[in-house]
Amino acid sequence: VVRLRFERLVQGSNAASAWFDRDPATFAAAFRRYHAEVPATAHFPADEADLFDAWVRSRRRG
Repeated sequence: VVRLRFERLVQGSNAASAWFDRDPATFAAAFRRYHAEVPATAHFPADEADLFDAWVRSRRRG
């Protein structure tokens, strides 16, 4: 499940893919937290990207 989520995310989000290319260790740590905190409900790359973007925004707010 983790690998599928990761693949969907980097396929659906240019920003996430660029973050991974730029700083794989920091991105991997963030992705692990995201995976632990956000239920796996997306079936398509764009949906996973939307969930991840919302999670990142929520972390920045508080």
